[in-house]
Amino acid sequence: MSIGERIKSARKAKGLTQPAFADLLGKTTRIVQSYEYGDVVPSLDVIEKISEVLDIAIWQLLGEHWKKKNPKVIQDTPELEALLDYLHSIGYISKCIPKDKNKNKFSIELIKDGKTTTYTSDEFTTFEREIKESVEFKLWQKQKE
Repeated sequence: MSIGERIKSARKAKGLTQPAFADLLGKTTRIVQSYEYGDVVPSLDVIEKISEVLDIAIWQLLGEHWKKKNPKVIQDTPELEALLDYLHSIGYISKCIPKDKNKNKFSIELIKDGKTTTYTSDEFTTFEREIKESVEFKLWQKQKE
């Protein structure tokens, strides 16, 4: 997924039209369209503003390339990425907030329908583990049929 596609997806998840989003960014609708269609890559300053307006972590906008160059910003595990992808697919917006970069501590905010739930890194790790165990149990049950 390109940065433009990620911007568009997050904007829609937030319930914003292109004109409303453009107003919040202080940009024209045409510029927002250019970002979303991939005609123009926003500058880092604009990416920071987009992140702020959409309540989404910068690494989620920039994607894999950025995450590979900055692995300590978030515990980059396939399970975490898969979980966040799933949460995004059902309408949640996630925002990662670094707490202590040296200890890889962070909190994650999950936002849907204007409601925010915040997890510490330890709570989110437990949440992630419980989901994984639930899926494994359901698969085990299905295999026993």
